Amino acid sequence: MARRKGNRWSGVNAARARKAQMRALVEEARARGVEVAGAAEPQGPELNKAERLRLAELLALRQAGEVEDFTIQGIKLRLGRGSWYLPDFVVYERLDGVVRLVCEEVKGAKGWSLDDESRTKWKVAAEQHPRLIFRGVTMGAKGAAKVEYARPWGMRP
Repeated sequence: MARRKGNRWSGVNAARARKAQMRALVEEARARGVEVAGAAEPQGPELNKAERLRLAELLALRQAGEVEDFTIQGIKLRLGRGSWYLPDFVVYERLDGVVRLVCEEVKGAKGWSLDDESRTKWKVAAEQHPRLIFRGVTMGAKGAAKVEYARPWGMRP
């Protein structure tokens, strides 16, 4: 019989700690005036580690004035019958007096897998909504490690 590591509550305690950390991040974002969309519960949407790192980066960029504003899971795009794409972050960037809407998909250090459904939806959404900018951000230990753009014609904005 295999022996379990830790006590029987270690998984539950870890989940509670993650939820408490997420609540603190969402409350900090709301205190700074960031709209947290899709929050049926008071703590907001569940974010993974890479998304929490990106949230901290976006808060710093917003404080520095490089980003106009952003929302967490702010829009939902219909791709087809019963298929939807929900970007992790919607970032409002100002360039030459024009506000651009950037849909960001955040991945961990391993990045996209070859048969990843979210990558396919990301590319289909970019083809169906050519006026929006779709950016894929792979997060490393020190922040955004790789940035990739999806445009129907293969151009970077």
